[in-house]
Amino acid sequence: MRAPAALLVSLLWAGGALAGGPRSAARTLEPGDLPTRPGEVRMAAHLTLDAISAAELTQGRGTALPETGVWRGSASAFDLSPILLRVTRLAPSLWRMRLADGSYPGAIDVRYEVFGADGSPGQLTHVEHPEDGLGVIIEPTQPEVVYSDDQGMVVEGGAALQLLLEEARHAGTYTGTVVVTVNNL
Repeated sequence: MRAPAALLVSLLWAGGALAGGPRSAARTLEPGDLPTRPGEVRMAAHLTLDAISAAELTQGRGTALPETGVWRGSASAFDLSPILLRVTRLAPSLWRMRLADGSYPGAIDVRYEVFGADGSPGQLTHVEHPEDGLGVIIEPTQPEVVYSDDQGMVVEGGAALQLLLEEARHAGTYTGTVVVTVNNL
């Protein structure tokens, strides 16, 4: 089964708390939204990732305030702290599939593709500046069993999205489509 999910990403230049490591998107499927027949797949229809803040990009070492052009947080005016150029967001719940009793969850083939609003593969498109793209590398996470009964089990899967910020030229919202293809081998 192949299904698209809309994807929104926001890049911000000010504010926000630092969180160590990859941050998760809100769950995209409700906990009770379970497929009922073996082989049935439920897909997320919409996915919004947490905004990327200046504090996250500077790993908590400072915050740029674009309205004043002031940099705060650095002990020295010459302290050029590295800025993260790649940020990872986890989308842990993009699909669920019911497997017949005795099926092995590892026997599921899942493929992910990302397309910008203009159809460009492997990137997202800026909402206000469609000529600006943001590269995305998407890696599947290990599927896990989230429910089991006498009819079989429900397996859930997601992905880690690595956002390539070095390609972005504008702060703001980027959009695109994640296409998920799930096959039971």
